[in-house]
Amino acid sequence: MEVHGKQQASGTKVVLAAMGGLAIGGSLVFLMGFSFLASVTLLVLSSPLLLIFSPLLFFAGFVFVGAVVGFAVAGAMGLTGMSTLGWIFQELGGDKSFGIWWWCGREIEGTRKRLGWVLAAWE
Repeated sequence: MEVHGKQQASGTKVVLAAMGGLAIGGSLVFLMGFSFLASVTLLVLSSPLLLIFSPLLFFAGFVFVGAVVGFAVAGAMGLTGMSTLGWIFQELGGDKSFGIWWWCGREIEGTRKRLGWVLAAWE
């Protein structure tokens, strides 16, 4: 049936679509409720343990944060040391084709050669 240029769904299609929507939506609502109930149950059961062990967990958190900060500082110091050694090597007249800066420069030059016509158009 066509009414004013729009198609109208038959009754069976509407009923089947509603049943499919209820089947999918109902199962999702059930799973959501089950998940919420399980989360609340576990929270209620673990609350006494969290309360008992909270002094230990508090200081364990400090230790964990300290370890993460220590690794970050060690990485920063390593990077600083490597860049300082590279700078000293270049200042003492070492080979200019050394390290990451040489590789980056080589890549930039290759890109300039490949895209020369684009760069020439901008000049």
